[in-house]
Amino acid sequence: MKRQISEGVEISSIIPSKNSIQERLSIIAQAEARGLQLSEDGKSWVPIKTESSQAMNVENKPSKNSVSSLVGAAILGVVLGVIILILFFVILYFVLAIFVYFFFIGPISLLSGDYVSLVEFLSE
Repeated sequence: MKRQISEGVEISSIIPSKNSIQERLSIIAQAEARGLQLSEDGKSWVPIKTESSQAMNVENKPSKNSVSSLVGAAILGVVLGVIILILFFVILYFVLAIFVYFFFIGPISLLSGDYVSLVEFLSE
């Protein structure tokens, strides 16, 4: 018979044959790794009370790696933000220059007889 524990973990509670002490020890080791121990009556698995709660509190503290990766992500975000902002203004400049050329400079230069090309306009 298998007993399902939280998060889909299954631990067998079937008593193995007399020749498989190694298998019993393996099952108990798996249960301890998951924070469980055999109940006093030997029929169910119960959480280990004292040491597992202290171990969980230690694991919840941020490590140096997590803090440094947060700082790295923040720096990367700022750098990407600045690059996107610079690209926005460069594109805005060209869009405005092309708009001014097609609606003002181009028609006026054609009507006056002194044609100014877009390349000449942008190079000035």
